[in-house]
Amino acid sequence: MLRNFLYSSLTSIFFAFSISFAGTEIQNGGIGLKINGKVATFYSAKLEVAPAPLTQIAGLNLLINEVSKFDIGPRSKFQLLNAIIPSPERNYFQIANNEIDGEVLKKILLDYKEKTGITSAETTVLGITNPSSKVTLLLPDFFTLTDKEKAAILFHESLWINGQVKSIEQMINLEYLFQQNLEKKDIVSAFLFYSKIGECLGDDLSWQLLATTKKEININQYGSNEESYLEDFIPENLLNYFTGYILAKNEIEKYFFTQKLITALQNQTENQRGPFYFTQLSFINFLLKNMNSEMKHFYIKDPSILNKIYPAEVELDLEGNLFKTTYQKLKKAKLKIMESNQGDYLSIRSTSNDEILQFVITP
Repeated sequence: MLRNFLYSSLTSIFFAFSISFAGTEIQNGGIGLKINGKVATFYSAKLEVAPAPLTQIAGLNLLINEVSKFDIGPRSKFQLLNAIIPSPERNYFQIANNEIDGEVLKKILLDYKEKTGITSAETTVLGITNPSSKVTLLLPDFFTLTDKEKAAILFHESLWINGQVKSIEQMINLEYLFQQNLEKKDIVSAFLFYSKIGECLGDDLSWQLLATTKKEININQYGSNEESYLEDFIPENLLNYFTGYILAKNEIEKYFFTQKLITALQNQTENQRGPFYFTQLSFINFLLKNMNSEMKHFYIKDPSILNKIYPAEVELDLEGNLFKTTYQKLKKAKLKIMESNQGDYLSIRSTSNDEILQFVITP
């Protein structure tokens, strides 16, 4: 049996012409189509679809496995997977046959081009989605894509359903960077993708720092346990600012050392592309994003430091024993990525493997 698939509001349209991308309706009381903040015309499209929802889609397992390995917070990862994996609340359908009314496609394409200014004659419809019902209709041309291309289309659809993407331009960029990272798996792709996915999901750019650190620790391979030396990430000429940043207890000190550290890192990356170049760029981004926050990511774990600075609120003395002791500990420290049920974190450890600092990345 075939049945009519009726959309009183066509809410997400996929196209392909050099790269695949999508538009979406930001829900507006069911009144009409809105793309990138501009209200468009209202129309309905009746399409015949197979009666049973799809549970197996080429590219879907690839996407699920990829998202499961994302270097993001567990809550955000679960939200993404919840919008991807087929379920009673999340369904995928396909056209009942390879024929689709040319007038329907023509109407969809015409309306989309009017709203986006795209004039290419090589555009084709790949799918239609209603975010409110969490239903995606996959059209014939979708099934001609490679598995990685299918994964890219299905990935950006999860973001439409989550309501995280606010414009077509943002979606085009995200899909492109996702597929690039999926195919290349290199440091540049990770740096670019995690910046955008963090921006979309409200991260403070610590995910970008985690992804680049993981890549560069693996690239450098100082040991089979995937650890490196902190001095490769924070060179000795910057370590005094980093030490001050960690120990700062009042707002003025935090601003002072954050600004100094950002400036020094910027000069470092501009003049020299060292072994932790992208990690340093990511740390600059993180510091800029969090300059006005309470900076709750770093936790001192060394008892000798804790006993000296807690619970008293002390002003930082750069010539004092506390600063000198901490500086010397960090100068010889190692950097290691750790996992816990609370998320991933960077662990800064002494030569005897005692933990000095924790930098919680995916809380």
